[in-house]
Amino acid sequence: MPGLKIPQEQLPTLERIRTISSNSLQAFISALQKSPEDVPAIPELTQDEAERLKNAVTELYSVRSYFDVDVPAFVADVADALQEQLHVNRLDDFKDRLAALLTIDSINLSVKAMSLKAEYERTFCSARILTDIRPIYSNDISGPPPAAMIVHTLRISYHDDSSRVNEIYVALDNDDVSALREILDRAELKAKSLEKFLAGTKVRLIASGESR
Repeated sequence: MPGLKIPQEQLPTLERIRTISSNSLQAFISALQKSPEDVPAIPELTQDEAERLKNAVTELYSVRSYFDVDVPAFVADVADALQEQLHVNRLDDFKDRLAALLTIDSINLSVKAMSLKAEYERTFCSARILTDIRPIYSNDISGPPPAAMIVHTLRISYHDDSSRVNEIYVALDNDDVSALREILDRAELKAKSLEKFLAGTKVRLIASGESR
């Protein structure tokens, strides 16, 4: 990855990897191994600093995965970029530290899950239901409508494979809303059943929030 440039806002965080004590770094790595979602405050790092460091490390995992570069080569590229942009020397220790941060299995799995989720042609973004009264006129349209019906419009926003947000609108009646609710309830029950099954195995269940 020749010419790798580290975003300016990430430079202080990566420099922190270089300057933090070995004990604090190991405590940080251990915390990520146990719970990649919630990183507690550890010696030398406040909780906010630890969260920023976790986010920066996760971004490095994503970049390495995207370019399909092995850890030693990627670490060397990051170190070269850091040396060029911050004009620091003696980065051998930094390389060892970064390599340790980039071989945390819990984060690696979360990043892979995020990558797999992004491979779908469309991924859900948000939804909203708009409800209207639609008048029904008789042949004489000059008078008030003698009837009306209630129509729901389901608006689904989704990301396409280029990450653009698109929308689709679907008309629903009350029966459709009931059917949709049953389908969602059934999906939730199936998910809980699978969660219970996985709890009895050694397979780690990655929560949806981890892969965002």
